Amino acid sequence: MRVTILTLGSLGDVAPFLGLGKGLAARGHGVRIATYGRYGAAIAEAGLEHYVLPGDPARLLRSASSQGIARAGTNPLAYWRSQRAQARAIAAKARPLLDEALAACGDAELIVYSLTALMGGAIAEARGVPAVQAFLTPVTPTRAFASILAGRDQSRLGPLGNLLGHYVAEWALTAGFRRLLDDWRGEVLHLPPARPRGLRGWSLRGGPLAEAERRRCPRLYGISPEVLPAPPDWGDWTEETGYWPPPLPRDWAPPAALEAFLAEGEPPVCVGFGSMGEADGQRLTALVLAALARVGRRAVLLSGWGALDPGELPDGIHLAESVPHAWLLPRVAAMVHAGGAGTSAAVFRAGLPAVVVPFSGDQFFWARRAAALGVAPPPHSWRQLTAEQLADGLDSVLSEPSYRAAAARLAGRLAGEDGVARAVAAIERLGPRSRDA
Repeated sequence: MRVTILTLGSLGDVAPFLGLGKGLAARGHGVRIATYGRYGAAIAEAGLEHYVLPGDPARLLRSASSQGIARAGTNPLAYWRSQRAQARAIAAKARPLLDEALAACGDAELIVYSLTALMGGAIAEARGVPAVQAFLTPVTPTRAFASILAGRDQSRLGPLGNLLGHYVAEWALTAGFRRLLDDWRGEVLHLPPARPRGLRGWSLRGGPLAEAERRRCPRLYGISPEVLPAPPDWGDWTEETGYWPPPLPRDWAPPAALEAFLAEGEPPVCVGFGSMGEADGQRLTALVLAALARVGRRAVLLSGWGALDPGELPDGIHLAESVPHAWLLPRVAAMVHAGGAGTSAAVFRAGLPAVVVPFSGDQFFWARRAAALGVAPPPHSWRQLTAEQLADGLDSVLSEPSYRAAAARLAGRLAGEDGVARAVAAIERLGPRSRDA
């Protein structure tokens, strides 16, 4: 069958879908990834078709509204306000993106869409083809754990508080885009608004997530149940498959300078904050370098999209823009990262202890989860982080055997999973051939 995968955002929002897409292609399906042009090379390396959607995620993440989201931390109200500001900022440019997403699905027999591309559900509904939600972070309401936007103190929430928190988070995540999507649904797709009707004709749980749940659209999570056990109150249309690791690029070879650095001494620490580009990257870099000096460790710094902005580096520090995690992480002693879903998965699978420094959104959730699993100390938000705190965290994960032992045990359990194969099997059960059989 012909499958279009819709996903937007940073590399961490796209890379797992290269692994999923490659798994579908290996089964003989035609796979098209619809996302930004920035990722064209990675998609080509995976041997998949690319439909270019308009926009530049790096520019968006450097915008004032994105900085507001980062500053919001785990404050749901501040997060929602910043999301609304971001929605207003991009609304004028969003219509071409929606129209191109529709064109990308023109011949699709099944549509897979991510949490960052919720228009996929409406496109599938309008075209009368099956859809699969494929998410990397949990947004299905549950009593079992707090939402991805919950604050650090979980002890007082309780099951009912957890459930209500998920509803608030769902509202915060989608409120800024509901009107835009509803207008487009009506004007272009000729569909009614995605708002389930209550006694007064309106429901707080409107929007694309609630609409998909009402329709019981299958939802696959690229999450391991070893990391986050599936709650019993999730519906039977929701499944955790295990992770979808991105493929190592074909013919990729590490830079000679990096290989030489790794061979010069004991395994270094890896520090990288991915797409978390911040205005004061020099301050964050200085803090990282001061912490590394305190613990006396060599390090590989991944500059990413600008969170780290080093000038002249001291001895024992190697700078690289980006290196595939699948190659690098088995060669380092520990990882300092922001806690994004994709990086967290890579660190868990590599069996590495970590120090997690969350910036915004679901990063706080995964940072707390890493601490609960015993593979990382309790996190400090980057805005409150000091060099002393980071050094203490690094000293703990490097010197206390419990962290490395917990990370190794978790990696051993994850090694027995094949999340891509399980997700592919679930998608194939929903395809047109299966329905016609």
